[in-house]
Amino acid sequence: MGQYKMSFALSGDTLLFGRKTDDSLAGSWPQVLASSAASEEEKLNAARLNQMDKTTISRTLKRPEWNNTTAVDHISIEMLVQLKAQSSGDILVYGSLSVVQQLITLDVVDEYQLLTHPVLFGNGAKLSPSVTASRRFHLLKSQTHKTGVIMLYYAVI
Repeated sequence: MGQYKMSFALSGDTLLFGRKTDDSLAGSWPQVLASSAASEEEKLNAARLNQMDKTTISRTLKRPEWNNTTAVDHISIEMLVQLKAQSSGDILVYGSLSVVQQLITLDVVDEYQLLTHPVLFGNGAKLSPSVTASRRFHLLKSQTHKTGVIMLYYAVI
């Protein structure tokens, strides 16, 4: 899974996530580089994430502590156009179900990378609760990790 995380981080140059994901990532990745317990792979991933431009969607976070991070209070097409203009690569969403749901509603997602973990829960949140029209996808590739995680890559048609 470490290789997937690194290739994911290398596939774009801008991260977009919500406040909860910001709290989690900003609370751990900046310290990884100085950690003697971190593997070289983790340190490479930390260096990449720390250098990337990051945008946090939050009504409460005003001054993000993680370097290269800005906070905006909502997602709009205008904000996404500006973010894309400033980016030389893909804009990546790391976790952040509420952000993904908003992007799906705005119909601006062009690729989905879905990871299916071999765990069964009794309930959970829907990926796209507000979608009223069906959308079709084309499977770009799939991979099965040795842990049983299945990675599915879809393009929106």
